[in-house]
Amino acid sequence: MKRLFNIIIASVLAFVGFTAVKAANDGSIVINRTETNYKTTYNAYRLFDLSFDQENDSCAYTLNDKWNAFFTTGEGNSFVEISDITNAEGKKYVTLKSGADVASLAKKALAYAKANSVANDGSTNIAKGESSATISGLPLGYYLVDSSLGATCHLSSTAKQATVDEKNAEPTIAKTAQTAINGTAKIGDEVSYTVTITPADGYENYVFKDLMTSGLTYKKNAQISYAGATPTGAVIDNNAGEGYTFKIDFSNVNLEGVTSITITYSATINKNAIDENATQSNAATLSFGDNNTTDSTQAKVDITTYNAKFKKVSDKNKNLSGARFKLYDAQTNGNEIKVVKVSDGVYRVAEEGETAVEYIEAGSVTIKGLAGTKYYLEEIAAPEGFTKLGSRVELTADNNTELPVVNTTGTVLPTTGGVGTKLFILIGSIMVLSLGTVLIAKFRMSKEA
Repeated sequence: MKRLFNIIIASVLAFVGFTAVKAANDGSIVINRTETNYKTTYNAYRLFDLSFDQENDSCAYTLNDKWNAFFTTGEGNSFVEISDITNAEGKKYVTLKSGADVASLAKKALAYAKANSVANDGSTNIAKGESSATISGLPLGYYLVDSSLGATCHLSSTAKQATVDEKNAEPTIAKTAQTAINGTAKIGDEVSYTVTITPADGYENYVFKDLMTSGLTYKKNAQISYAGATPTGAVIDNNAGEGYTFKIDFSNVNLEGVTSITITYSATINKNAIDENATQSNAATLSFGDNNTTDSTQAKVDITTYNAKFKKVSDKNKNLSGARFKLYDAQTNGNEIKVVKVSDGVYRVAEEGETAVEYIEAGSVTIKGLAGTKYYLEEIAAPEGFTKLGSRVELTADNNTELPVVNTTGTVLPTTGGVGTKLFILIGSIMVLSLGTVLIAKFRMSKEA
């Protein structure tokens, strides 16, 4: 079954200048629409032929040959009364039963037309940006009109020229992403996506497609939920095809009563996301109807990775080499951020399963694939002749700032006349006095003996 019935029947009557037994080909259907964003094809199917007697101001409908089986032995039979009386051409007269549900009839008739490849009696296109078109040259009759958009059509029934005023709300699609740090992520982080589709009356053949850039790895875990009804039949294709990472086909889903469709899935930031201002886009597209697509800007989400830069310098701002660091996500304790070496002075966050380096060697260093937040460097070895830092240093991943990490040399030896000399003399004096005291005590003890 398709979405809520996307077409409705209307009759087109002709007032011609003579008594007509056979319908003249001078009927037309003018279609006016409010939605102009899409190219749309409209097809008209003549279910009943119409004869009009102007002298007696009366009209009569007869079965159309292409629809004879549908109304005599098919599903259309329950909607009509068929007379045994025939016209001059041997066609039976027909009328709708009192209280017949024309919406249901139209739905079944359209399904019959598609299943049996019934040719239409006229068609027209409305181009993108245009709001009106006409199907002309139609024999007078009772017509079924459908639209490639699945639009609900309303036809007047008492004029040679019928008018369709099509008013349709457009299906919408919206997308959000959730990361540990809003809008940014580091390599290895998982990004959770939520897509909300709001169906619109009349539209059908919904197909959702999702396209991820190379810095995202889809986890093949899409889940679908519905509000308003709980249909089945959606087909999830997790195998990447041309122009998409994965897709979900709702063409065989009865969306009647469904007020919204929610799709959830996730992806992991991978090693391709290492450029400065690296933006990983995830675009969701919803197609519907025959050849129409909406790609809302709301359906695209960007996740950014950042770089952090630092350099090792002395307290005299001279560049140093030979220092070794580890990177953490907290000032104390926390988790070590494992990295791999890309080239001299360049590292990136390691993917799961990769063999990371034991330490970051500085110099001047760039670490790629970080979230846009603060990290902390712990120095595990200082350059030769310099004192190792006693605590972690805060490092911000912002692509721009190069943080100087300063080491100082060891304690300077005291100089003559300085505090060091005075301290040395004081300690020596105390030792001499102590030794003198001991000698005097021994001398007294020897004398008494």
